[in-house]
Amino acid sequence: AHVSGSYRIPIYLFRLDAIPAGTVSLKAKWGIVAKDGTTVETIRESSITKPVKGKEYNDTVNAMSDALADLSKEIASAIKVAVSKAN
Repeated sequence: AHVSGSYRIPIYLFRLDAIPAGTVSLKAKWGIVAKDGTTVETIRESSITKPVKGKEYNDTVNAMSDALADLSKEIASAIKVAVSKAN
């Protein structure tokens, strides 16, 4: 795998739905592309569900934020693995 410098992370967010006082569902496809256009990580699909811990609007927003944070952690972990394979 070619890994150095900058990367592009194309993310296709297909779903970010919330059921108040229920759950938030996130579904996305993403990959890692080197600055020269070489695919470093093939397209992956992430499905994340988080509970909404309350009945207020901000509780739903917090659950959405948690789902996006989990997606970010998945992507960061994949970048670390790709870098370690390249070195």
